[in-house]
Amino acid sequence: PDSVLVYRLDDDVATSQAKINALYAENGGTKPGNHGHWSERRAALLFHPGEYKSIEVPVGYYTQVLGLGAVPASTSFTHGRGVYSEGTSTDPLVGALNTFWRGAENLQINVSHAWTKQFKGALWAVSQAAPLRRVAIIGNLRLSPVPSGYSSGGFMADVTVSGRVDPGSQQQFLVRNCEIKGGWQGGVWNQVFVGSLGGPQALCTHVAEQRGAPALQVKATPVIAEKPFISFESGRYKLNIPVTQRDTIGVSWSTKAPLVMRRSGQVLLGLGIATLVATRGTAAILVPGGLHGCRVAGLMLQAGPHTSRTLLHVEGGGTPGTVVASEPTFLHDVFVRVGGTECSGVSA
Repeated sequence: PDSVLVYRLDDDVATSQAKINALYAENGGTKPGNHGHWSERRAALLFHPGEYKSIEVPVGYYTQVLGLGAVPASTSFTHGRGVYSEGTSTDPLVGALNTFWRGAENLQINVSHAWTKQFKGALWAVSQAAPLRRVAIIGNLRLSPVPSGYSSGGFMADVTVSGRVDPGSQQQFLVRNCEIKGGWQGGVWNQVFVGSLGGPQALCTHVAEQRGAPALQVKATPVIAEKPFISFESGRYKLNIPVTQRDTIGVSWSTKAPLVMRRSGQVLLGLGIATLVATRGTAAILVPGGLHGCRVAGLMLQAGPHTSRTLLHVEGGGTPGTVVASEPTFLHDVFVRVGGTECSGVSA
């Protein structure tokens, strides 16, 4: 349908940007305020995997921006403001209070745009019905208008932020199964964190200025199935339907359990110095005892926020008689480090 716009890395950049700008001119912007609020136009912008170095995507009313990679980092926006949502009014008493009905999913935003002298990073200034899902933010994230303006309510799930989150004027926000490396700084009345890492300490008070903004912490998400998403793999579109999980903490798409070699002769080959981060105190890779002739190559193994005894665990012989001396397991170009972009709070 004409409501679905598909973009690829080899598309003409000027043409692609012009189409994106034209949609935003119809469904977004602040002149007049809340422009597009009652538009009949609906749009899904689908981006094939790759790094978009020359395109930025303002997100207006009734617009979804969706990456088509198997994981968020497969579809990365590194130009200008990246994928972003501004407040829909320049009046600070309105700001983003009416910034509804939009979303971004399954992509990575890696920008350092200077929105103000104090803030550089990604901007998602919204209120209700404007979710961020399955997104990786490299750097900082702001959730309210710049330089100022009200905002009231929002939701993000399955999101990582390598820097800090600045909620600004957000009166309430729900954060579910997210990982925030640089902390959550501020907020107003009602912030709820479920199955998330890096949020503020739980606090219930009417005098927020004395100890911090009120926050509710639920350690684990009791039961959840993440939203289905579309990916483009091996020349075909694929509908991914995540399974139901219980008592989860953190995002669904990082290394929560070791990658386990399952059969003799299996090869695990990383391309481009692929990095596996052990986020739950486990090894990143496990080669069980009894396997022979396995190969592990081309990987960076990185410690996470919980101590791991090992990052690569090659077990002993297993069942007697199963080790074949003539077919040992080999490791090639496997690099291990403690601390990467997360330079503190990691150990192994």
